[in-house]
Amino acid sequence: MVYGIYCRRFYPLSIGADPIEQYWKLRRGVMLYDVPEKPLEIKGPDAVTLLERVFTRRIETLKHWCARYAIACTPKGGILMDGVLIRLADDHFWYVQADGEFESWLLAHAHDLDVGIRDPKSRVLQIQGPKSLAVLHAATQGQVPEKFGYFKCG
Repeated sequence: MVYGIYCRRFYPLSIGADPIEQYWKLRRGVMLYDVPEKPLEIKGPDAVTLLERVFTRRIETLKHWCARYAIACTPKGGILMDGVLIRLADDHFWYVQADGEFESWLLAHAHDLDVGIRDPKSRVLQIQGPKSLAVLHAATQGQVPEKFGYFKCG
């Protein structure tokens, strides 16, 4: 196994499998990935205010248990961070960020807000492929919604 470091975490680059074989498993079956992106939890009465301060798109309209691609920019418009924002409740979000220091940026912009920012000590897994929903149904004893759509969470 070959590991890399991303977001200060080890993640598998290769498990020694044939990449062509892995490609066809993904295209015809299902693959599970331990992705290296790091989640951050943003929670509190001012969570939406903070997130609308740092991201380039509306957060208020994001529905519960839905996700949205979100980019944070510097004051001059350069991209600081990109990732996926997940809304768990009115005042509770997880942001799955790319490699880089983003927690300090959030903390700096939250100086006057009632919001907590922390590492939830979790990993991010992705399941992909045409048989992925069948695997999720089996793993969750059928608790995956019938129409589990794009950028939905559960």
